[in-house]
Amino acid sequence: MRFLSTVIVSAMLSTAATTAVISQQTSEKYQSISQHLVAEANAVLDSEAAEARSLYERALTADPSNIQAMIGIARTYEKVGRIGSSLKYYRKALELDPNDRTALTEQALAFLLKDMPEKADDNRLKLSQLCPNGCAALEKTETAIEAYRFDQEKEANETKEATTSDNAT
Repeated sequence: MRFLSTVIVSAMLSTAATTAVISQQTSEKYQSISQHLVAEANAVLDSEAAEARSLYERALTADPSNIQAMIGIARTYEKVGRIGSSLKYYRKALELDPNDRTALTEQALAFLLKDMPEKADDNRLKLSQLCPNGCAALEKTETAIEAYRFDQEKEANETKEATTSDNAT
């Protein structure tokens, strides 16, 4: 009887170990498929936002934690002017990894498109903490914020000049 118990326990442990290995292999398979779909979608993004979004969504279905797929979906929404939808996907990506530099940078740029410079600046501050010695993500974000402020100042000056010109006539 003791031998039978040992055999049953051994079989159960072997099955559990095999299941864990198969589960890990399946997970790796779907992650690989997901990564491949993201790469394919990135190649398509420049020409066809809808097709790219479909590929990114398939990648996200294969691996719901694929941050690059979320960022890709957000970019496709930006490309067609749906900034609110893009912000939703950047937020989802940052919920999974609050320190993802690409998501922080791209979200900051989307905030600027929505005329939300304060939120973009929050992302810049977060990036400056993540990159105390500077990094490409921080530089890109700072440059975009500076350009946004320059454009805002230029528009304000043009409006002021137009008003002054109208009053002088």
